[in-house]
Amino acid sequence: MDPFSVIVGVITLIDATKKAKDYLHAVKNGPKEKIRLIEELESIEVLIKGFEELSRKSKTDTLGTATSSMRRLTDLERNSSPLARSLEEVEKLTCKFEQVGCSKGSKWRAATQALDWPFSQKEVLSSLERLERMRTMLTAGLGIDHL
Repeated sequence: MDPFSVIVGVITLIDATKKAKDYLHAVKNGPKEKIRLIEELESIEVLIKGFEELSRKSKTDTLGTATSSMRRLTDLERNSSPLARSLEEVEKLTCKFEQVGCSKGSKWRAATQALDWPFSQKEVLSSLERLERMRTMLTAGLGIDHL
């Protein structure tokens, strides 16, 4: 995969993560899992910013380092990659909120009203498991051993 596609994927995931966090913060009286989802998204966001840093670094380092850094990035940006799967999971979360918002009428009205909690306990736990798995895979892929 070319460096441009990797960078676009990173930026897309950063935007999607921010959007999901915004929706979660807008929910009033959400269950305790709401906090866990926000924390997991923030952890992924830190890792994705590590991706962004790595992509910038790969442009400025010596040729050997850039090749190594970009290889790590492109390995993580394949279709079945942690980056792609993280984006898919985050988009599922935002999609669920958008369905609730759209069912209330106009998007503007939905954005100004408090959102209802659209997830079942099982959906939240399943999503948390997948996000935790993606975070672990991203951490390993980036070679980051601490958060």
